[in-house]
Amino acid sequence: MKRNKIELALVFATVILLMVTGCKKEDTPSKVMTVSRPVITLNGPAIVSLNVGESYVDQGATYLDTLYGDNGNITTTTQVNTSEEGFVIVRYSAFNKYGFEGTATRLVAVTTISDALDISGLYARTSNGAEANVTKLGRGVFQTDNVSGAASGGTATAFFMFKGDSTIVMPDQYLPAFSASAAFVDPVYDFTASPPNYSYVIDNPYVFAPSLRTFEKQ
Repeated sequence: MKRNKIELALVFATVILLMVTGCKKEDTPSKVMTVSRPVITLNGPAIVSLNVGESYVDQGATYLDTLYGDNGNITTTTQVNTSEEGFVIVRYSAFNKYGFEGTATRLVAVTTISDALDISGLYARTSNGAEANVTKLGRGVFQTDNVSGAASGGTATAFFMFKGDSTIVMPDQYLPAFSASAAFVDPVYDFTASPPNYSYVIDNPYVFAPSLRTFEKQ
C-alpha cells in the first residue's frame, strides 16, 4: 500500500511539472527600431571666406528628426582662428533619443586669395589617368571629387583652399566613401608646370598607400 502511494505521488508531481512547463510564458520579441538620424540645417552660408583679421561669428544650426520628433538648436566647439591664413572644417553633431547621430559641416577659409582665382576643371592622375573634377566652392575654396585618384573615377570628395600663390591647405577630414579620416602631407599647386598640377600625400597607411598623388589639368 505504501509503495502505491509513493507511485501515485510521483505521477501527480510529474503531471504538475508538465502543466507548469506547458504554461511557460513565451519570451517577448525584441522591438524593431527604424534607424533615423537627425537632419542638420546650417544657419547662414555653408562656405565662408574671410580676410585675415576679420571676425568670425558662428551662426549655429538646427536639427530635426521627423521620425522621432527630436529637434532643437546646436552650436559647434570647432575654433576658427582668423589671425592668419588657414582652412577650418566646422563640425556640427546632433543625436536623437535613441542615440543615432546626424552630422553637418561648414567650410571657413581665411585667405588673401582674389576671388578671380579659379582652377576648376578636369584633372587626371599622372600614374593611372584617373579623372578628378575640381570645383570652385567659394573665394579660395575648392573641392575634388576623386581625392584618392582611384581608377574607377570620382568616389570620394575632399576640400582644399589656397594660401598665397601656390600653397594649398587641406585640413584633416573625414572621407565618407572610405569610412576613414585622412591627413594630407605637403599639398601644393604648381602653376608653372605645363600643364598645371596639384599634388599631395594622403597620410592614412591603413587605407591609402603613402605615395605622392599628382593630378594634371586636362
